Amino acid sequence: MRVLTLTAIAVVVSGCSLFSGSEESRRAADQPTIADLKPAIIEDQGEETVNINIDEVIANYTDLLTVVEDPETRTKILYRLADLQMIRNEESSVTQEVVDYSEGSAAYFAVAISAYEGLLKKYPNRAENDQVLYQLAKAYDLEGRRDDSFKALNRLVKEYPRSSYFHEAQFRRGEILFTNGDYDASQRAFESVIRGGAKTGFEQQALYMHGWSLFKQGEYETSLDSFVKVLDLVMPESDDLDALSKESRTLVEDQLRVMGFAFNYLDGVDTVTSLFARVGARSYEHLIYQQYGELLVKEERYTDAVSVYRRFIELHPLSKWSPYYQERVIQTLIVAGFGSSVLPEKAAFVKNYGVTSDFYWRQQDEKVKTFTAEKLRVYIDELATHHHAAAQTLDRNVAAARNGRAKGLDGKEISAQQARSAMRDEYASAAAYYQEFVDTFPQDPKAPQMVFLRGETLFAVQRYEEAIVAYEKAAYEYKGFAKGAEAGYAAITAFDELASGAAEAEREQIELRKIESQIRFAQSYASDPRAGAVMASAAEKLFAMKDYPRAIDVAQRLTQRTPPPDNASLLGAWLIISHSQFELKQYAEAEKSYSRVLALMSASDKRRGEIVELLAASIYKQGELMLAANDVNGAIDQFLRVGQAAPSASVRANADYDAATYMLQQGQWDRAISVLNSFRQRYPNHELAKDVPAKLAMAYRNTEQWDAAAGELAVISQSHPDGETRRESLLLSAELYEKSGQTQKAIDTYRDYANSYPEPADIAAEAGYTLSELYAKANDPIKQRFWLQKVVQGYDAAGSKGSDRMRYLAAKSSSVLADDAFIQFKSIKLTAPLQNSLRSKQDAMKRAMAAYKKTANYRIAEFTTRSSYRMGEIYSQLSRDLLDSERPRNLNELELEQYQLLLEEQAYPFEENAIELHEANAQRSWSGVYDEWVKNSFEALKKLFPARYKKSEEIPEFSENIL
Repeated sequence: MRVLTLTAIAVVVSGCSLFSGSEESRRAADQPTIADLKPAIIEDQGEETVNINIDEVIANYTDLLTVVEDPETRTKILYRLADLQMIRNEESSVTQEVVDYSEGSAAYFAVAISAYEGLLKKYPNRAENDQVLYQLAKAYDLEGRRDDSFKALNRLVKEYPRSSYFHEAQFRRGEILFTNGDYDASQRAFESVIRGGAKTGFEQQALYMHGWSLFKQGEYETSLDSFVKVLDLVMPESDDLDALSKESRTLVEDQLRVMGFAFNYLDGVDTVTSLFARVGARSYEHLIYQQYGELLVKEERYTDAVSVYRRFIELHPLSKWSPYYQERVIQTLIVAGFGSSVLPEKAAFVKNYGVTSDFYWRQQDEKVKTFTAEKLRVYIDELATHHHAAAQTLDRNVAAARNGRAKGLDGKEISAQQARSAMRDEYASAAAYYQEFVDTFPQDPKAPQMVFLRGETLFAVQRYEEAIVAYEKAAYEYKGFAKGAEAGYAAITAFDELASGAAEAEREQIELRKIESQIRFAQSYASDPRAGAVMASAAEKLFAMKDYPRAIDVAQRLTQRTPPPDNASLLGAWLIISHSQFELKQYAEAEKSYSRVLALMSASDKRRGEIVELLAASIYKQGELMLAANDVNGAIDQFLRVGQAAPSASVRANADYDAATYMLQQGQWDRAISVLNSFRQRYPNHELAKDVPAKLAMAYRNTEQWDAAAGELAVISQSHPDGETRRESLLLSAELYEKSGQTQKAIDTYRDYANSYPEPADIAAEAGYTLSELYAKANDPIKQRFWLQKVVQGYDAAGSKGSDRMRYLAAKSSSVLADDAFIQFKSIKLTAPLQNSLRSKQDAMKRAMAAYKKTANYRIAEFTTRSSYRMGEIYSQLSRDLLDSERPRNLNELELEQYQLLLEEQAYPFEENAIELHEANAQRSWSGVYDEWVKNSFEALKKLFPARYKKSEEIPEFSENIL
């Protein structure tokens, strides 16, 4: 027989066949009450059959009965004839436009029914009767005898529980029971089928009807489990309803519809959530939420629908369906008329699915990305525009505030402070959305405008640093942007605002950045009428900040603009160029530029004198550069050229003076004498004039005009207003007298200097020491010692300010004075009575020792070793003098011997002291000091302590193994 292949469930409603579907049965009921709800009916799809003439086959089998005598064979023929009658009737039924199966109509299946009934009656216990019962039930059903069909099915499941028709029979029973409203019994029938599993061929349909049976009994939550199992079997992997057949899609849509009703009868969206918490996540979950939400929208339960959509988003924020649900939230709110709630949801869409979200970067589905991008493009623009407009409204309201009160966005009065705060928040939000748009759609035609508007909003809330970035991006990164110049100039303005509020330490860097922006503006928008002024401002700032190379570059470009700037701007540019060149020591170029400035200046310009001075200075500085390059003659020529190019310039005096000075250095004595005499004549009161006599004295001296030199110096020392110059002149005069061999004049002049100028102390010390030497040459030891003492006193008085040279001269002078004390000490003889002469000797020794100690304290090595040696000699001399002293008269031999022992006892400590001092002096050789006085100490030790010091030197031998 023909095998029916069911792609969906065929449910018979009133007047419909269980085994085939009518048009009426395909219409899914959608009634407002539970009792009226009915499952969707899908047509049975029969397998394609071979086109065979059934009547001929029946005739052949009928003829066969007349000749077959075997009972078993006859029985099989009878069974076959019954089936063929059934098949013929079915085929006839499907070819008719309308078939009436009511009891009053022709008995369409009567022959088949009669055949099946006869077989059952004739062969009641035959094993194949399950098939007969199945066909009989089917024929009854097609004939419209549903009760008889039900009975046949009941007999089949009862008598043949292992029949291959068992599960279908249970399924057909369930359908009849369901149609009859016996939902509890239909539930059990369908459960019997479900227990048979997929092999029954009716698992899907049974699960479906099982869910409906539970639903009809009010077991909504349990019914959902069956419906989920149906979806598990039907839904494709893609979860795309379009991938389903028409019948399967109808089934799924019905499932989703009835599940929505179940949710309504339970706890709404919470039931949806708990369902999947119980059965586990499903890939088609989004369809459940979607269909339920749409059901609620149809019922105008907008708030509940929004809750459903939000619940899905909350549970599945990264699902590819999440943005679709957020869009449903937005559209539902729009349909519901909840306008005030729409904008926050659009903001949520941008936040959750924009470029800063996890969703954006994880999403791979191109369709979803396209959908999301389309929405983002619209919503970000809307949000930015909304917040910008709101901020501007608040800005106007704040400006119009009275008595500290202003209008808010809702028109209600609030404090001006609150309005200002709200304004800042709105501007900040607008700025963020403008940036979001650019980040999301960097290549969008609106991107440059968005960047520019971001700059505007940031500027409005004094976020100048960020505004600058936005303005410059709009101005320079989007070629052809209509407001590019406006953006570039706005960036410059923002730099001004940024600098005004910055700390002093930060302003320089801000100014540098502003200059960069100005230069960039002038280069990028050269035809803009503001470009010239911007360039001039940049050049001025660069000059003020001492960035002279760039100041020159910018100013030169300003002079080269087409059309050329006006005379005032041109003059300003050349002033910056010339000043910058001067500061960069580009003096030759500066001279030319200053000449250009003078050509542009009017004769009455008050700045003209200053420029003349700078022109002269440029020439003068060229001379200085030549000096640095060791081109002294070239420098002299430049200095003299100052007087030719700018005779009225104040620097000319310096130039002439310097020219003469370097002539002196070059040995151009006669030329220098001429320039110096001209200088003194031209500038008699110039501050440098006081130095002319000294320079002339030098020139005269080098030309061996000693009298002239002395006369100049004498004048200087007496009349020069500067005391220092007078001092130097007097000293130089003394030196010249000394050089000329006029000793007395030299002494007189040195003495005059030393008495007049104790400061500088080092020079006074030199003068004093020179006097001592001159007096020594003049054989005047008393005056010599006088000036030696002056040298010592001068250093002592100077203290820490005394120079090393002063210390040396003091040590040298002190040494001479100490030697005088030593000589006096040596000159005292020890005579009897010893006590008297010894006292004088000891006093002299103390003075000598003190003098040498003083000398040694100057810490000049050659005088320290000398003093140490002399002090050792003093003790040694005293020891010898004691032993060699005059003996008292009238002493006998024993007394003389005892006296001798006494003297030795007194002399011994002095000898020990002498050894100690000589050893200390000798030990200086260990640190590398070995002069004649150290050597003398070694010699003295050989005599004083021969056991230790009068030895031949032994050089130890070292084993080569050590090396």
